[in-house]
Amino acid sequence: LFSAKVMGDPFLVEEIGLLALKSAAGEGQNQSQDSHVLLLETFSKLLELVTLRHRLIEMSLESVHLARLYKELAWEMGFEEYHLYLRPVHFEFASHKDKVDHPPPVFITSLLEDSDRVDRYSPTTLVLAVSEVDDNQVGKFSFYTKEAILKLLFHSGVENMQVTLACQAAQKNALMVAVQQASFYHTSQWGCSADVKVSL
Repeated sequence: LFSAKVMGDPFLVEEIGLLALKSAAGEGQNQSQDSHVLLLETFSKLLELVTLRHRLIEMSLESVHLARLYKELAWEMGFEEYHLYLRPVHFEFASHKDKVDHPPPVFITSLLEDSDRVDRYSPTTLVLAVSEVDDNQVGKFSFYTKEAILKLLFHSGVENMQVTLACQAAQKNALMVAVQQASFYHTSQWGCSADVKVSL
């Protein structure tokens, strides 16, 4: 997915930029677009794609480290590994009930033992956050070949990568808040929080 085979080689990246420019120039002649504007737009889009890829890799690694901390803290509090991936059962897989009443609101932790209402999904690796919104989104981009990168440049790939990065940022921030709250709870249980001094 994030192969450095092409993107790690600046000469190949330059070649991709020139191929994208050549392709855009063919379309630009039909629209009588200025060549300098076309050059600027093409290479700025390529630069944005490179930057988005880099930020997504960094943010994914940060999420993996935070997820590891979250699992350790959750385990100490008595929750199993699937607690990180808790999600409601999808409508398509829910069991049918004849009589439906409106129960009062409940916390997700009170439903942990109810497998009809909570999906105990626990993947082997932490997938990109965008897959929680759309499972097919991850398959829409690849950096393995020049052709795949060119496809990203022309078929709204940059916009899709921006959405993917935004989802990843939301997941990373949520994990960070959860780890901070859990670690604060953990330290306050041992009476360490009273000894903490804030220095400005």
